Amino acid sequence: MNKYDTIGIDLVAMSVNDLIVQGAKPLFFLDYIAVERIKKKQVLDIINGIAKGCYKASCSLVGGETAELPGLYQNAHFDLAGFAVGIVDKSKLLPKNNIKSNDVLIGLPSNGIHSNGFSLVRKIIEVNSIDIYKKSEFDKNKTLAEILMKPTMLYTKAFMAANKNYKVKSISHITGGGLIDNPPRAFNENLTLKFDMKNFKLPPLFNWLKDKANISLFELTKTFNCGIGFLIFVDKNDAQEIINDINKIGYNAFLIGSMVENDYEKNVVFDGWNF
Repeated sequence: MNKYDTIGIDLVAMSVNDLIVQGAKPLFFLDYIAVERIKKKQVLDIINGIAKGCYKASCSLVGGETAELPGLYQNAHFDLAGFAVGIVDKSKLLPKNNIKSNDVLIGLPSNGIHSNGFSLVRKIIEVNSIDIYKKSEFDKNKTLAEILMKPTMLYTKAFMAANKNYKVKSISHITGGGLIDNPPRAFNENLTLKFDMKNFKLPPLFNWLKDKANISLFELTKTFNCGIGFLIFVDKNDAQEIINDINKIGYNAFLIGSMVENDYEKNVVFDGWNF
């Protein structure tokens, strides 16, 4: 799409959302851009996006590097990388080792596919000869291009609100690997995460991806976030207060599951979704 003003937000989000999983408050961000030849507007669009992402993440863009490498990059290809630094008291690092049966999960919605699964998305577009500039089949108000290019949501402020009294036990940022592979990193092997999907409606984008790719619900759930971008593990007695604190600042947090004793022989199970 030659759209470069939002990928910087994705870059910051993929770093900072992983940083806050450790319980850290983001401090600053640095970027690295490698191109064939510097095109002023393109680079400025990228950097503006990075600055916007840092603002949303409540951290500072303190520097970076730009490299011209014509021997390595051709045909408008470029490489974009970045990293974030944060701070947390050692005693308050996450995850804590106190997650137990009957603890609950608070979910935060994603606003799209969040920078993951684009290889499959591009294949779907190619195989089905889809015009991404036309209104989408599932949202007549937006083009597919607009929907797919929506930048990754940043969860810094939600994390700070949730953890203001240090009651958060663990966090999972749902990236590549979806809801199957990401959450088990956040808790001990003797427990199983039981998602309660009976009242959770799969967003239209993910239904569309499932149908167009002709994949099972299991494969969809292992590839995409399926509308849940962030999971917060807490004691059930603290859950409602934390949900209220998150929602006060403009998010839409909701209960989405609980921890049970590991009698399913799986780390993650889905109540209400038939695989």
